[in-house]
Amino acid sequence: MSYEAAGYPEQYQGEYQNEYQGGKGEHKTVSNPTNVVYFSVSNPMYKVDVAMMHDVFSRHGTPLKIYIFNKDGHPQGFCELQGVDEARSVVDELHKKFLFDGGANQLTMKLTTRKSLTVKGNDGNNWDVAAGKPPMQSTDDDYTQPPPPQGKGRKGRQAGGKGSGPPTSQGYGYNPYPQQHGYDDWDNNYNQGYGHQSGGRGQGKGRHDDKSATTPVVLFNGLPTITDTTGRRVVTTDSLFVLCGCYGDVVKVKFLKEPTQALVEMTSVRQAETVRMHLDKLVLFGTPIRAHGATNDNVSKTKGQVTDVMKYWEYHGSKLHRFTNAKSYDNIACPKPTLVVWGYPDGYPEADLLLVFANYGTIEAYKVGPQGNSGQMLLIQLETTDQATVCLLNLHDLAVSGDGGKTSNLRINFAKENIHTPSEDHPQTFCNVIVKGLPEDFTNEQLFDLFSPYGNMKRHTIWKDKTTSKSKGFGLVDYSSVEEAKAAIHALHGTLMPGGTAPLQVSSKYI
Repeated sequence: MSYEAAGYPEQYQGEYQNEYQGGKGEHKTVSNPTNVVYFSVSNPMYKVDVAMMHDVFSRHGTPLKIYIFNKDGHPQGFCELQGVDEARSVVDELHKKFLFDGGANQLTMKLTTRKSLTVKGNDGNNWDVAAGKPPMQSTDDDYTQPPPPQGKGRKGRQAGGKGSGPPTSQGYGYNPYPQQHGYDDWDNNYNQGYGHQSGGRGQGKGRHDDKSATTPVVLFNGLPTITDTTGRRVVTTDSLFVLCGCYGDVVKVKFLKEPTQALVEMTSVRQAETVRMHLDKLVLFGTPIRAHGATNDNVSKTKGQVTDVMKYWEYHGSKLHRFTNAKSYDNIACPKPTLVVWGYPDGYPEADLLLVFANYGTIEAYKVGPQGNSGQMLLIQLETTDQATVCLLNLHDLAVSGDGGKTSNLRINFAKENIHTPSEDHPQTFCNVIVKGLPEDFTNEQLFDLFSPYGNMKRHTIWKDKTTSKSKGFGLVDYSSVEEAKAAIHALHGTLMPGGTAPLQVSSKYI
């Protein structure tokens, strides 16, 4: 990295070589770090100033000096803290965190070898503790009502009174782990709009829960109590383990006497914050759930309580824990309709994989992702976030067999971005049709005969039961053009096939 790329002002040019040598500049690669940390802010949708950064750093240490500068539209700066331990804590707790909902103002934190920080003045970009309290934001900046970022979605709900400072989220400064989605009338559509904010600091009476910032336990309220056809509850301890496991490693899960409530103990306070910020107000099986900070420091089994997936379970050392190192946090994404799937064996047909997911919702689109360390990746976009969540809960760790009988387990997470639907600027060249309701004795040849009159079929398949080799009622057809797919849908949707028990459901989703 060059000095210019680092974006340092001239007075800090001498620190560049030491700070970035040996890697990405994280504290593990910095020998003899000091109490001065470097920070940069990516995707700066909202103004960054001394008052904001002082409030953020104060949650993890005692800032003594702050200097902010701007390089190519990206705010950057340094903060001098009271000691090296505080500097390490600030870097550990704030690296890769967001200051606002909607993926706005993401922090990158690094330790440095700089021995001291020199600042001039006491304004929005410079501050020294000797000058007293940091300056407040300009009265023109209404941080309690920030404008929504660009993108779809309405501005999220805001609780608490209007304060004179920036918005807080459950008492934790600048919403370090945002939900990154807006709520559109409590429906299932999670867009890239401005998410939930809780009041303002200063004169406002926004929600502030000190205990929630210091406990690794999350309290869930409003959990669905619906059951499946066997009478078994669909939301179990395993369900919460998988869902919360997208944001940290779960230690224990316990349902309370009220069946809509549960406690989830995470490995760290940081992970518990991540869970709360991403899952509060998530729609699960049609019901918005709540995720709060608990007063418990840990979760323990009630005296006489048996270990049961419907009541209490411990997950120490689970093979499904995802957060094995610091880089695991880079894979965190807010709940959305699109899932990233990997871990399926070589030779496993994509069509078969799609049909597995079609059991739990309507597939809007899919896209083959890059080849990663864990094999081929596939992006699957469902109709709603709720459907995607249900797929995650039911299919994560599902064993599937590929060529030669090789079996492996699916791994699923929320994707960082949705698959964009076709537009005039980005036309699609082929179309996918999913058909449901086929008779169990339906064959691939019959599927071809049924759909071939409407266009050039690039591929077609029926999902079969591996034991009986009979159709499981689902088929997949790829056409060469959107027009061909539309013709097939218009002609076949609602048709009752001989031997069928219900009309065919034929839907065309662009790829």
